[in-house]
Amino acid sequence: MTSFGWKKKSLILNVSKSESTNESNVATNSFERCVGTDSLDAESTQNLTVGNEDTDYDWCVAFKKRKLSHHLETNEQKLTRLKDEGIKLAEHEEFWQAIGRWDDALNIIKENMLPGDTEQIYHEMKAQAFIQLHEWEPAIEAAELAIRIDPKWYSAHQTLGRAHLGIGNVLNAVKAFSRARHIRPNDEELKVTDLEWASSLLTHIKLIAAGKEMNKAKDSYSESE
Repeated sequence: MTSFGWKKKSLILNVSKSESTNESNVATNSFERCVGTDSLDAESTQNLTVGNEDTDYDWCVAFKKRKLSHHLETNEQKLTRLKDEGIKLAEHEEFWQAIGRWDDALNIIKENMLPGDTEQIYHEMKAQAFIQLHEWEPAIEAAELAIRIDPKWYSAHQTLGRAHLGIGNVLNAVKAFSRARHIRPNDEELKVTDLEWASSLLTHIKLIAAGKEMNKAKDSYSESE
């Protein structure tokens, strides 16, 4: 199953409060100066030189170079960058931003009529992110889109099953996990964590329902007497 790890990385900063404040002011001033002149061609970028003492200007040049680099990207490079950026954001639990990156990638595929043999990856990753956000209906929709593109991809069926569990559709979850298990029979996580657990939950629900029916029948019999 596609996985981002879901581990939030901690950032350790060894700077004093005053140093942090000064650096923040420098970055803000540099950004304000850059956004007013954000056009930069390849030749002028190559000719820009930065003195070691001018940290403002160094940051500004880096900002412009990055914008130029993105502008010159091929569609394939853009897709790779957006996918990787989305994964990094998801790893840091920035799920909505990650979904935005993958939506941008899907728009590029659609607008440029690129081969759709990778679309399912973005839909499945979106489904995982929606699950983390407890947005169950969008998760189901995204997983189903992935399956529609590639019906034999077990990860999409597994993700769909987990999304169904989120809203209590245990029977649909078991069906999705069973399809995933059929495609990938040797996956122990899928077998134990997903299918067997969901199946036991479904059995428990059926037993409760049967018990209620029995109690209802007893009450009806007692009333008839």
